[in-house]
Amino acid sequence: VEPLLGRAAMLGALLGVPDIAAAILVVSGGRSPFVTSSHSKEEVKSKASSFCGWSDVFSAARALVAWEKLCRDKGEKAGKSWASANLLNPSQLAAFSRSKQQLLRDMRRSGIIFEGFQQQSPDDDQEADLPEVGGDTSSGILDSWEEMEASLDTSENSVEELIDQNSIDDTIAMMFLKAVLCTAYPANLARRPNPTSSTYATRGVRAAKMSPVSVNAVTSHARSSSKSGGTDPEWFLFSEMQTSGEKAARAYLQGTTCLDEWQVGVFAGLMVKDLQSVEDPVIELDGWIGLRGYDADATRLIRGLRRELQDAFSWQALYALSKGRDMLAGSHANRAAALLKVATAILAGEKADDAAIAFLRKWRAPQPSKSGTDKVKSKARTAKSDAHVSMDSASAEHSVDTDTAVGPTSPESSVLADISGKTNAELK
Repeated sequence: VEPLLGRAAMLGALLGVPDIAAAILVVSGGRSPFVTSSHSKEEVKSKASSFCGWSDVFSAARALVAWEKLCRDKGEKAGKSWASANLLNPSQLAAFSRSKQQLLRDMRRSGIIFEGFQQQSPDDDQEADLPEVGGDTSSGILDSWEEMEASLDTSENSVEELIDQNSIDDTIAMMFLKAVLCTAYPANLARRPNPTSSTYATRGVRAAKMSPVSVNAVTSHARSSSKSGGTDPEWFLFSEMQTSGEKAARAYLQGTTCLDEWQVGVFAGLMVKDLQSVEDPVIELDGWIGLRGYDADATRLIRGLRRELQDAFSWQALYALSKGRDMLAGSHANRAAALLKVATAILAGEKADDAAIAFLRKWRAPQPSKSGTDKVKSKARTAKSDAHVSMDSASAEHSVDTDTAVGPTSPESSVLADISGKTNAELK
């Protein structure tokens, strides 16, 4: 598994959506399941938009999940007929399904899937057994997806009608999955300067265009009729960029997903630098994006959430290495899962889960087990020695001294960022 793909799978497990996260990840790395050879671009785009109107990846993932359910319930023949009616390639869907199951097996084998945080009421005692590795708390979210799948047969059912009826929980689930996708492709960001523009700025190409079959592609008529100050999304994530000509004269973005600004701020970016300033702190992403909150505290909040995310991966990895025996790492991983879920809900403008908030208020770290921690630290030192890894790398958001620390730490970065000439994102 590629490192970034594995990192995204870890986040899907932390947020309690490993099954759907696996579907999102496998379709994002493959070619579109929608058949373009025998249909017009507009037909394909219209059909894909009926599954999801803001993401090519989510559109394909929803088609995959619906096809899998139909094949299980009514057989392969019914699945093939449904795929044909929806301009889908059943062979490509079958390949995606096999890849998804393989990824889920790898996730379970590695031990990164566990039930997530232990939900507690304010009256519960803090002491509680951590859940066993291998669980999955995505059943509630899967239910809402399966409700949509049930309506996707060979009849003329409207997918959009059901999407409009989704619950708040499903809205938050979509935010979880966008976070997973950002983690898988952290450097693949594109920005449209205004709603009437037909080009998109990326890190390497300043005038890329959207693939004409993308659900996010805007026609020239739609651009000309767009009013200034519109609400069209400005930020997009792409799975691939196809270029041609000298110096990438023509570049087209494939597999696009529109993002909110806060998702760019919290989950996107591969190389991160901090401009140390009390009055006006700035976070630089990949050398071309400068992030500012509406005030200094908002910027520091975004920075803190990014560091919490990095720590979450470290605790989750330590817990997996211990095969579920390191209760300190497991407790911190549970806390991280709850914190990320609450923060994502609040930033999305939705109501956070009361049980998760109560858990965070009562959470206390257990006393570390010296024997378990020493074993994990020994494995970490051995891996470090075998791989000749330097802990002085300047590319990390923060560093961990494995010889002295029992878990992740998040010291302030001392790297200054020059943001002159950068694309500034004001996070509202």
